[in-house]
Amino acid sequence: MMRGVRTIAVLGIALVLSSAPGCTYTVAGPTPPPVEPPAATCPPRVEYGSGDVTFAWGSGKPTSSEIDTRLLSDDLVRAWKQRGYIVDAQFVPEGSFSGHADYIVTLSGSQRNETSFTMLVLHALTLTLAPYWVTRHYDLQVTLEDVATAQRYGACVQGEDKTYVETLLLLALPFAHRGHRATAQRMGDHLYEQFHRQGAFRCTSEAPAAMSCSAADACAR
Repeated sequence: MMRGVRTIAVLGIALVLSSAPGCTYTVAGPTPPPVEPPAATCPPRVEYGSGDVTFAWGSGKPTSSEIDTRLLSDDLVRAWKQRGYIVDAQFVPEGSFSGHADYIVTLSGSQRNETSFTMLVLHALTLTLAPYWVTRHYDLQVTLEDVATAQRYGACVQGEDKTYVETLLLLALPFAHRGHRATAQRMGDHLYEQFHRQGAFRCTSEAPAAMSCSAADACAR
């Protein structure tokens, strides 16, 4: 009972603070660690849509958010494009894929946000002068479908980053999302490496190193 009351209180305070002046700064977490995937030899075009990702605060009930799922999908696909793993990416609403891309990307999984209730209250009582932070835990699964062959590949990754909220972080505004982008880049590297190892993202002359599998098989722990 108390856990549910605290979750509601956190959500209420967070809603109030979301309209108050304040600045954020993100820091990449320890997971996933950096990796160096193979260089892309035949960067494909991909299409991606709104997948099934749930979001929750603390021990609260997970809920779906199409907007947050879209933003998270954008982050991962943008990371791939910046690395040169893909040549182009197009968001497709409601799964209306054109069939003209090389691969279709579908994201699923969860994001759980954790924060200190005490620091959140202190932040409110000091009119946002005292900082608080939100740790975001990602547990993501991605399915990749080869449009030409209908072959499906699965990969998964876990990640973490932390967002600090404080009025005095105004000077850090130009770098506010650097930590989250670093986490998204690492997660993208891990996903690409898994797909490449299964045989995706390769030229037709390249032999795959492993059999493809479903997202459930690839992410079994």
